Amino acid sequence: MPRNKKFKTKQNRSQNNLVVSINTTKSVEREILETLSYRTVFNYPLSFYQLLNFLLTRKKIDIPTVSKALENLIKMHKVSVKDGKFFYLYKTVTVDWEARKKNSSFLIKKVKKIAGILGRIPWIQFIGVTGSVAAFNADLDSDLDILVVTKNNRVWLTRGFLFLILKILGELRTDTNPKQKICPNILIDEGYLAWPKNKRNLYVAHEVVMLYPVLDKNNTYFRFLKENAWVRGYFGNFGDLDYKITSIIASKNWLLNRLEQIAMFFQVKYMSGKLTTEVAKPHLIHFNRTDNTPRILETFVESKKRVLG
Repeated sequence: MPRNKKFKTKQNRSQNNLVVSINTTKSVEREILETLSYRTVFNYPLSFYQLLNFLLTRKKIDIPTVSKALENLIKMHKVSVKDGKFFYLYKTVTVDWEARKKNSSFLIKKVKKIAGILGRIPWIQFIGVTGSVAAFNADLDSDLDILVVTKNNRVWLTRGFLFLILKILGELRTDTNPKQKICPNILIDEGYLAWPKNKRNLYVAHEVVMLYPVLDKNNTYFRFLKENAWVRGYFGNFGDLDYKITSIIASKNWLLNRLEQIAMFFQVKYMSGKLTTEVAKPHLIHFNRTDNTPRILETFVESKKRVLG
């Protein structure tokens, strides 16, 4: 009898493990379809590496599980693959992905060169490329959105010098001349790296994980990721965000602190009457005249319904 009980116990465990494995695979299949559905909004198929790292999942999923789920979806004709890129809608591959990748690499190389000059501004700690260029999904008419992290209490002084230098170099984006020009549309104080809680969503999380560093001082990039570890609630496979970060010490230079206040006063005054959805705060500047977040998230929901029902 003891042997029979032992055998039944092992058999039950084996059956339970099989059920868990099947359920896990089904769950990952759904997550893969959701991920490809989101990327369809941007006409952007994914390589296996990209799919693994930017999988829409709340928990970490290992390579074998993702690989098995992907194989099942291909067999069920729910996912297709072409040139090593995975997608679920045929229209996704109408974009020349290699050309977009080449364009983005060219533009990033340009930003790196200019970032070397901008990095001489003493308060700049980090410069990263965002948007379609960071996602390697740009055309040559794209502008270059950048996120800049400054030293504590130096956002507005930095913005003043940043715009001045870019204008002198002829690289500042304007409404009449946006092509391949630099748009410093987000400036953040290193003491306020966490994205506002009321602005956190899938679209912002995607922008954070796709951020492409071109200049980094004092591990500011890792500190930024650490402060925005909430993105793991959307992208559970995205890196290890358990970094040790040092505390930020507020500047005691009263003269520069006063100049920062003056810089903010005059710049906000200059912009008054022109601001719409832009954010102009002491520690955060975000120029986002056209907020595409609602449109993109709505399109994603519609796309997901077509696939998952």
